[in-house]
Amino acid sequence: MQILRLLIWQKNGILRNFPFQENKVNVITGDSGRGKTAIIYIIDYCMLASEARNISKKNIDEDVNWYGIVFQINDKTITIARQASHINSDNIYYSEVGDVPEIPKTKISIESLKIILQKEFGINNDMKVSYGGRFITAGSKITFRYFLLNSYLDQNTLIATNKLYYDYSNFKSKERIDRTFGMAIGADNEKSSIIKEKLFNLEYKKDRLERKEKSISKKTMRFNEEIYDLYKEALNLNLVTKQFKSSEIALKELRNINNNIENIKFDDSSFEKLEKEIFKKEQEIRKLENFDKGYKEYIIALEETLDTLHPVEYLMLEGNHKFIKTDSLLPLLNSLENGLQEVKKSILNKTSAKLIVESKEEKNQISKEIKSLIEERDKLQKTDIKSYQKLYLYIGKLTTILELYSEFETAETLTGEIEKLKTEISDLKMKLEDTNVLRAGRLEILNEKINKYLKRLTIKGYEEDKAIFVEGTKTLNILRKKNSQMKYMKDIQENMEDVGSQSNYLNMHLAYFLSLHEMARENNLKWMPSFLILDQVNSPYYDTNTKKISNDRERFDETLIVLNDYINQMKEYGFQIILLEHIEEEYWKNLNLENFNLVGKEFRDDEGLIIK
Repeated sequence: MQILRLLIWQKNGILRNFPFQENKVNVITGDSGRGKTAIIYIIDYCMLASEARNISKKNIDEDVNWYGIVFQINDKTITIARQASHINSDNIYYSEVGDVPEIPKTKISIESLKIILQKEFGINNDMKVSYGGRFITAGSKITFRYFLLNSYLDQNTLIATNKLYYDYSNFKSKERIDRTFGMAIGADNEKSSIIKEKLFNLEYKKDRLERKEKSISKKTMRFNEEIYDLYKEALNLNLVTKQFKSSEIALKELRNINNNIENIKFDDSSFEKLEKEIFKKEQEIRKLENFDKGYKEYIIALEETLDTLHPVEYLMLEGNHKFIKTDSLLPLLNSLENGLQEVKKSILNKTSAKLIVESKEEKNQISKEIKSLIEERDKLQKTDIKSYQKLYLYIGKLTTILELYSEFETAETLTGEIEKLKTEISDLKMKLEDTNVLRAGRLEILNEKINKYLKRLTIKGYEEDKAIFVEGTKTLNILRKKNSQMKYMKDIQENMEDVGSQSNYLNMHLAYFLSLHEMARENNLKWMPSFLILDQVNSPYYDTNTKKISNDRERFDETLIVLNDYINQMKEYGFQIILLEHIEEEYWKNLNLENFNLVGKEFRDDEGLIIK
């Protein structure tokens, strides 16, 4: 992929059209604050970034309707335009023949365009992340956007002391770079991606089975004790006739009982008859107890009524002296007196007392009968089981524990499954071994290329030392030559070695990314873009006061010459550099850099990315 045009449809009707040349160092240059750096983020936005980051709302975005790029890929010319985020970032224009419309109109969804670009970058559904992280899950699909991170180097990244990659401090970007680095150097491909995914899944399954096997082993001893107790209970219930010998034999017999519950015989004559008689007698006792309880409550209620009628006696005895008996009062007093006498009679009724005594005697008699019936029942010799109740309780317990054992039973086959998985894992690792050997070879080639570039892009103070790429941290370390031996300056760490000046860090970044893209093109890695955006390689040398290159001009000149020569070296494969700069066109012309191309006009005076 190389970029042919950058397009900006302004709200004032102006179409900004910046043409780029293939296989050139395309320079967009001018004064500070003219929108040069935003070009990185506009290109990324058009390549379907999730959001429009680092595009100035005030100076750029509020004046724009659409952003667009035209690029070449696989001998095709494609146009993608995306409406400004403050309007609707989901609106996408797409042309597969490179058409540039007067005003873009939505033609395709983001998801549909992603599918097209996946194919163009040579990424299919089998290419997946082999191991997960905080933001990227194992088995998720790799997308073309992961590889664009190898093509963006803003000003801060180019001179960073703690990272090589743009946006590497962002955990999501970091995981994308880490998971696809093998593909970026040509060590991983579709085949190895499939192997790694299978390997991850098999190892996950093996670990899960091993944890299950360990858990089951801890419970097995306790389960054997339960089998013994169940068998002993079955023996007492005459469900089995042989004494306990081993857990295996006992388990077999217990299963047989559980599977043939319907064949267990019951004594439906005398035993069942006694059970029913006992139940009937117990019901009679409950009825008598309810009668006693009701009678006692009745007497209590009468006594409470008697208390309320006591004043009537007083009225009848003393009324002649103290009250005047009128025709209406006298009948009422007579009625109350009659009621009082009835209550007294009921309380003192001997017949009622006799009922209580008889009830007590009857309960005692029935209790004796129940006791006798129970003794008779317990004396019965059953050949199979003693009662329905005990059977059901036992069978319920037996069924539950045997179902629980189904988990333990699988433990007998777990070992075989685990061994089978280990064999499959071993076979896949052997296949992957070739990839690992290839990876080691690729890293060695990468280090050789980095040090080749550092012969020209020197690290002052470390000219005789070697740089080595540390894959785990994505940094460059320095191997110092001391006492005729090579050794690390420090242990591997997240930050790169302290090599002093910004120009040293700049050269380390350039050496790494030029080497990385050189390897990608030599190995025809379609998913790696064929362009590199560099934002202000002049930073260590540029004097903001004089607006001139005044610090170590020779080193800066050598940097530009290396970029020019890189294009010559890569012409066989095709590669493009986009350079965002401050220098004037005359500067590189004086160096006779034939591969440098000025894009549009220099951003000075009234000229800029946006024309107000």
